[in-house]
Amino acid sequence: MTNDTNTLGFIFPEWDRKFLAGANELRNNALKNAIIHGKQNIPTMTEKSNAPYFGVIKSGYEVFHSALFGEMKPEVHAAKFKRCMETTRKRLEEIEREIEALRHANLVDERNLDGKVKPQPIKLNPITIILLLCMYLGETYYNGLAFEFYGGSKIGAYLIGACITIVEAMIAFTIGKNLNRLEAKGKKIDFKTGALCFVLLTIISSMTVLRSHAIADLDSTMPAWVFFFINAGLIIGTVIASRHFFPTQKEKDEVIALRKQFEKIEEREKQIGKLADEKIKVGETLGKEQAQYQLVISQAQRTTEHTHAHYRETIEQYKAENLITRSDKGMPACFLAPVPELNLITFNPDNL
Repeated sequence: MTNDTNTLGFIFPEWDRKFLAGANELRNNALKNAIIHGKQNIPTMTEKSNAPYFGVIKSGYEVFHSALFGEMKPEVHAAKFKRCMETTRKRLEEIEREIEALRHANLVDERNLDGKVKPQPIKLNPITIILLLCMYLGETYYNGLAFEFYGGSKIGAYLIGACITIVEAMIAFTIGKNLNRLEAKGKKIDFKTGALCFVLLTIISSMTVLRSHAIADLDSTMPAWVFFFINAGLIIGTVIASRHFFPTQKEKDEVIALRKQFEKIEEREKQIGKLADEKIKVGETLGKEQAQYQLVISQAQRTTEHTHAHYRETIEQYKAENLITRSDKGMPACFLAPVPELNLITFNPDNL
């Protein structure tokens, strides 16, 4: 065995230094005793037991090895790794059950969809939107023109006209939406829809009167009922457009329900992906714990192997040094007896 450090094959160089420092101290003490004993010609030639001389060396290495094992604590690392394995096993089983449940739920939903595709966002008819905008811009213009005849600023008159037009449009769209809803339920009309129609009729009539007065000031011969039917036509057109050119409430509900089904499937797929990632991370964590555990076990095994080897080498060096310094130049009988075996603490990873 060499005295050089970093040559014993330990995982960490500091253990090379630590082991050699302690083992060399034990060997040096043994060699000192060998010289002292040799000069005294002990053991005697006829002495058959080497325990009084090798026993001190043996107990020194046993204590030294026990101290090193106490620092490594392989049994503590083994218990930690065992807990990690059990926790990992349970979590992996839970992940597999969760993934299986999510996949089964998706399979059921996909069968219920019966080949349907995910609906795209509802798109309004662009031609209808353009026509309605043109009509309402015209309505805003005539409303503002009517209010302009009654004084006030031009900007204020057209702002009032725009507000009235917006109110008309909102009520008309609401009526169309309610009619779709009532039609889906097999009903004709309800109180809410009737009240909205009455409010809308009142606004149309009021605007007809205002425009008639404005036309009268201009000495126009256009009758008032023309404005009424212009307004009424615009509103009826809006109601029809909201019912037939835009999606019905039933269609919207079906699209929303279908989209929710697809969103549930997509959400489950995301959860499956997260669980799969967690599965990988759990495996990686176990791998790191196992690697650390294997390092400790390797250290413990090498410590035991090197302790045995260093002990036997020290015994042989003790014999050699003792024989050199003896004056009788003889070979004690106990030196030919078997060397006592070390009683070292060991750890068997197979018992984990």
